[in-house]
Amino acid sequence: MSLETGSGRRTVARLLWREIVEAQGTCVLVEIGPVTAPLKNEYSVSDPTDCIRRFKSLSPALFRNYLSRREGGARLALSTHPSGEESRELWGLLKKSFEWTLVVSQVDFSPESVTLLDATDSCSG
Repeated sequence: MSLETGSGRRTVARLLWREIVEAQGTCVLVEIGPVTAPLKNEYSVSDPTDCIRRFKSLSPALFRNYLSRREGGARLALSTHPSGEESRELWGLLKKSFEWTLVVSQVDFSPESVTLLDATDSCSG
């Protein structure tokens, strides 16, 4: 990535999210970490524990509808990575609810990040 504004992983994820939404795909953009004030109007902002508690009993369609924006697509901002069983529940619910889940977060190998990677689909060529 570049040091120039507008060419980092967040920008790339947002552009990819927009392309998927415009092609009529179901997609959620999840950003993990501190959310700046202007973004709070664009996202359903939540603590991971609160998010799991509120949404785990919803059907995938209701969860998708709750997170969906008027202009299309869905966005979710989490203050931190969910941990342990909560992580598996959240990524499982997102996987059942959306064709695509794009995640932007810090790059590290913490247990929470590894759980996220374990929940992803692998691509083979």
